[in-house]
Amino acid sequence: MAKARVNKTTFKEILDRIIDGESLRQICTHDGMPSDRTVLRHVQDSDENFEEYMKARALQAEKISDQLLDIWNESYPIDVKEKHTEILRRDKMSYWLDKRRTQLQPRGSLRNKVEDKQDSGEITIRWGSEDG
Repeated sequence: MAKARVNKTTFKEILDRIIDGESLRQICTHDGMPSDRTVLRHVQDSDENFEEYMKARALQAEKISDQLLDIWNESYPIDVKEKHTEILRRDKMSYWLDKRRTQLQPRGSLRNKVEDKQDSGEITIRWGSEDG
């Protein structure tokens, strides 16, 4: 099947779809649309076509820039922040407990027994020999 030629109506539709964020390659894969090479040749045919195409690309870039800013400025849900803080707190606590264990292990008969009650967040350290 032969690809369509570019006329004013088709060109305007292509420009509108470019502004909406579609790529030229995507647009040209649809039925009834000319190939992307044909569109680019049409753009090069006259200064007017070139200007319209460049305006559409500039508007597309502006629209994408706004979308990126919206994503960047979007706040995280509060529960994600709380979860992240909780994970950092546990990692920090775990690091310090591991550090204390390694510092106290060479002490001979005095060994530390650390019980981490994760549900309540309490930490109990018992000192003494293994007998009790």
